[in-house]
Amino acid sequence: MDADEVAERREVFRLLARGYADQATKLLADEDERSTIYAALELRFALEALAYDLACNYLEELGETKTLEWQAPKLVERLKGIDPWADNAVYVTGVHPETGEKVLMGTDMRMDLRKLKHRYQKLNSALHAPTIAKVESGKPRNMERLRADCRDVLSVVESVLASTAMVGGGTHYPVFQMNCQCGKVVKRRTDPLFVHRDDPSRGDEHITVRCWNCENSVQLSLNGDHYEVSHNIFNFDCPHDGCGGENKIWQKDMVDGYKADCEHCGGAILMSTALRPVAV
Repeated sequence: MDADEVAERREVFRLLARGYADQATKLLADEDERSTIYAALELRFALEALAYDLACNYLEELGETKTLEWQAPKLVERLKGIDPWADNAVYVTGVHPETGEKVLMGTDMRMDLRKLKHRYQKLNSALHAPTIAKVESGKPRNMERLRADCRDVLSVVESVLASTAMVGGGTHYPVFQMNCQCGKVVKRRTDPLFVHRDDPSRGDEHITVRCWNCENSVQLSLNGDHYEVSHNIFNFDCPHDGCGGENKIWQKDMVDGYKADCEHCGGAILMSTALRPVAV
């Protein structure tokens, strides 16, 4: 996907976010309860639109669009897993033709993805009827607090929409690619590894490359300029008496209640993450 196509996709969601923000601004001016609740809904739409806007930079790595999480907080978890700096503001600089000095040409502002979930949940709480406990308490909804939360989110949305540049999710280092056993091609940018190699206080020594189709994953690290790949596989001994043979299971399957058969004796095994694999 070239830069122009990415920009076109992003512009669609920017326009949506602008419409939601403008509508929220009008509703907040009314200062009545119902208008404030509708403003919270519009602002939640705006946060989602900006999350989708940012995700357009990473569609090749995120996988098929029809399988993407629609909830903004879950989507940005994927984004941060792909690019830890996805939410960092990007500053575009150039050189002044007369003075030769470096000058700021534009800024692509991004939402703080760590705070997005908190802001999203604050707005979400306003979009439900009062609970039984809330009604029985006799305490009215704190509309002043909700209006303050709405104005806080609106300021964030406006700052992102005030960006004077739109920068794609370009990479500075090689992109790792693997053919998953499920048949999907998985791509992952490796910037954190190279940044960590040059400055151990930044980046990551290991990153997880996960297939969004089957959830299998590998750990990726650097050895010089070469990748070292290790499967996220858990080894365990069969718990059945008289067997004890070594088995392997994907880390994603290490969840309570997952059932497997021993590769050696065929005995049924129930995975228990809190304790250990047990015979059933």
